[in-house]
Amino acid sequence: MRIIAGEFRGRTLSSPDGAETRPILDRVKQAVFDRVCVRLGQPSLLDSIDVLDLYCGGGSLGLEALSRGAARCCFVDESPAAIRSLRANVESLGIADRARIVAGRAESAVIPAADRGGYSLVFLDPPYPLSLGLSDASPLGRTMTRLGREIQLGARCMVVWRFPIDYGSRPDLPGGWRLAERCDYGSMSVAFLGRETA
Repeated sequence: MRIIAGEFRGRTLSSPDGAETRPILDRVKQAVFDRVCVRLGQPSLLDSIDVLDLYCGGGSLGLEALSRGAARCCFVDESPAAIRSLRANVESLGIADRARIVAGRAESAVIPAADRGGYSLVFLDPPYPLSLGLSDASPLGRTMTRLGREIQLGARCMVVWRFPIDYGSRPDLPGGWRLAERCDYGSMSVAFLGRETA
């Protein structure tokens, strides 16, 4: 697992052991950031935004965002192994002042407020079983419901959600969210979500 662009390009990252953690392939990460950067920054780079990386594992997505110019990232994971890997990565890159680490469940942990009027980019990369059981009352459903309510989001916030390709062609989303785009890569899909407008 490594950072593929920006300030820390080529730096190797620690990855936690275990079947629940699925490091994202470089080509998929590049495709995701191509879309994200065009919408929220400029090609390959992000403006000084606040990022929220939920179910972060070793922090690959959030750390990539920081490398590409994001101002701060809040990382959330309940796995002790993931938190250990994440802390090692943050220390190795020397970015403790730009990273907030929350050890807890994404659906209930206290998430610190963003510094710039809300999070502009949110990564949702839960263990696959959580996506397959998505409902308003499920852990992932409760997490998504928090976004924009308990957790302040920026006006142009983009949510990037990775889930297994066999989930279905159009996942049912909790109220307040719409599917803007979906891209399939091998056994996984990546959905780009936007907020519904009245």
